[in-house]
Amino acid sequence: PPRTTLGLFGHMGGGPVIKNVPIDKSCFVNGSRYSAGLVGGISKSGDVKILNCGNEADVTVANQNAGGVLGVNFGNRGALEMVNCYNTGNITGNNESAGLSGWLGNATIANCYSSGVVVGVDGDKTLARFASLSATNCYDMGGQSGTTAFSDKMLASGELCYLLGGGENNLESVWRQDIGEEGASCLDS
Repeated sequence: PPRTTLGLFGHMGGGPVIKNVPIDKSCFVNGSRYSAGLVGGISKSGDVKILNCGNEADVTVANQNAGGVLGVNFGNRGALEMVNCYNTGNITGNNESAGLSGWLGNATIANCYSSGVVVGVDGDKTLARFASLSATNCYDMGGQSGTTAFSDKMLASGELCYLLGGGENNLESVWRQDIGEEGASCLDS
């Protein structure tokens, strides 16, 4: 059978809120298309919110739309809001793939980053592909236009975590990092 729309959540739509869900690096996703660590695809209309979620798993698809957090927003059906999300897993697809999402559709994203290697990129869209996008305080190791590029040094030193938290000692920030431990900025659990 075809292995499409894979992720912890396969299909979704109609108003879900996914919050505080990390996908561990011991996991993996291997499908034919439209797959991600967290959500394979948005297939129904309505507001979809993905908040404080991350993917550390490697995602591999034989065809299109691999992503760390979301594979595809079919036909731009869902009005997507993604806040405080990240991808550190390696994302591999044949085409139309990116670190956070293979296709966001019409979306608003804030305080997000991707540091995983992406294969099968469409142009410079290494963080996410989209129809229209409002991105605030987003970081991409691949340097996608509309985001801020960052380096391994910024990740290891805690600078990226600091910036994701608003660039100040913000006690309400969801971003935490223990310097000297396995490097990535991570969400506070």
